[in-house]
Amino acid sequence: MATVRLFFVAKGSIKLTRIEFTSGVIRRCSNGRSRESSERGEFSFRWTRGVIALSVLLLRTALSHRDNSCEATIHGEAGSLAAALDRALCAEPVWIREVFGANTRGDPLSRKIFRRSNPGRRCGGPVTISLNGWFGARDVRILLDGAEVSCAGLLKDMIGELETCDA
Repeated sequence: MATVRLFFVAKGSIKLTRIEFTSGVIRRCSNGRSRESSERGEFSFRWTRGVIALSVLLLRTALSHRDNSCEATIHGEAGSLAAALDRALCAEPVWIREVFGANTRGDPLSRKIFRRSNPGRRCGGPVTISLNGWFGARDVRILLDGAEVSCAGLLKDMIGELETCDA
């Protein structure tokens, strides 16, 4: 099984600053882009719609463990967060590879981690994205300002804020 930990800070608005992904012997750690981390050469992702969408999907996955009424998916048409993450998964930008790694042949593990209906929106209409069983809701850990978030209400608030924020 794999685990993922997302580190958020709340300074005015919520932002993802770090992602840790572990699967077997693979341990990937990616930091958000900031002046301090940039000077140390530690960054790998910018705060984009794709990163926001990944954050919302993983927050929804964590929430689904605590609240059965929450689906561990994101779904949407063109311009939605789901479409933004779908574009990122299709394009396989550097940040996706850095976060999730690759197998011995160099194929991105993200291809195995995410389940997508209508990938690339080839058939028009909406896309739906969820996790593909590599890790479950219990394996997604959310930290806000250094403390693990276990309250369903706080997870819902974080999702709500991210769904309406700009990249």
